[in-house]
Amino acid sequence: MPFFVLEGRLARTWIALLAGIGGATHKAMSMSHLRDACEKSGLVHVRTVLATGNIIFESDLSEAGIMKLLCGIVADHGLDNAVFLRRPAQLRAARKANPFPDAADERPNHLLVHFLASKGNPTALEDYQGPERISVQGREVYIDYAEGIGRSRLTSARLLRALGQPGTARNWNTLEKLIDKAADQGCGQGVRGTAISPSMRAVSSDSTALSGPSCRCNACTAARVALSISPVIAPA
Repeated sequence: MPFFVLEGRLARTWIALLAGIGGATHKAMSMSHLRDACEKSGLVHVRTVLATGNIIFESDLSEAGIMKLLCGIVADHGLDNAVFLRRPAQLRAARKANPFPDAADERPNHLLVHFLASKGNPTALEDYQGPERISVQGREVYIDYAEGIGRSRLTSARLLRALGQPGTARNWNTLEKLIDKAADQGCGQGVRGTAISPSMRAVSSDSTALSGPSCRCNACTAARVALSISPVIAPA
């Protein structure tokens, strides 16, 4: 099992959600090409999740810097798809704030979370008459498509008109998957970790340089174990 060694640079975990990614865009930008471009641009531990434009990575850039980088990558492939950024804690908060827990249990594929760049108007969709349940909470819009998505009148175009800003939706199963994958990546609050083999010894015995002794994310736990075993830097 690989250990994690500290490199001393503050790097945080981010999740990028690209809008409108699917079969048509894959011809111009496959997920493997997207991942490679992100790595070449300096993002680290880059992973794509599913084929719908979800990227988990680490970076020490500012949020504005990451947005500029990712939008540039998309543009380099001849596309103009919008990009939305969230931290792992923000995705967990979105899950916790779900106003329709019954839908998450009974029909997770029909419960969508629409992610926005800025706070949405809570009353933007109050005049909509349809079978869907809708809740605008901050930068997320929760929609329970109880009677299905395909025939719904609450389309992406209608949401754009009502909210006055673009967004991108993920169903509940995808949200859960992204939260789980980001947890595997680590909490993202500490210094950058690089996977090395057990034949290498770790950089520092100061395990609190991660996210503090109380952090229990998978990456920080593994790093503390590695540091407790091998506190001296040097190749074996």
